[in-house]
Amino acid sequence: MKVILVADDDKHIRALYEETLKIEGYKVILAENGEQTLEIIKNIKIDLVILDVRMPDINGMEILTEINKNKSHPPVLVNTAYSGYIEDSRSWIAEGYIVKSSNTRELLKKIKEVLKKYDKESKRGH
Repeated sequence: MKVILVADDDKHIRALYEETLKIEGYKVILAENGEQTLEIIKNIKIDLVILDVRMPDINGMEILTEINKNKSHPPVLVNTAYSGYIEDSRSWIAEGYIVKSSNTRELLKKIKEVLKKYDKESKRGH
């Protein structure tokens, strides 16, 4: 079972994504701020991170940079209501960029694409 970390300070988004992802068969771990996000990634094997940009303590772009410092880091989908962040060069190291919506279809599609890509790469030994 794939483990997905949902890092978002909005409790409604966390609840929506948790319910949606569990229905799809994923194990879901929740973080409400950047400090929790980095602590979880350090201590638990995560297959994918869904990362909000605007967090109360550490900006999501800073979190993304920290995650990427680890050679065996999980893929990250940047998830925000503010589409302007796609122009931030730090967001380019993410596997994808999703604009927040209560319609989770696009998010689920992107999750499946990223996990499939990483499964293929890990089988090839990358």
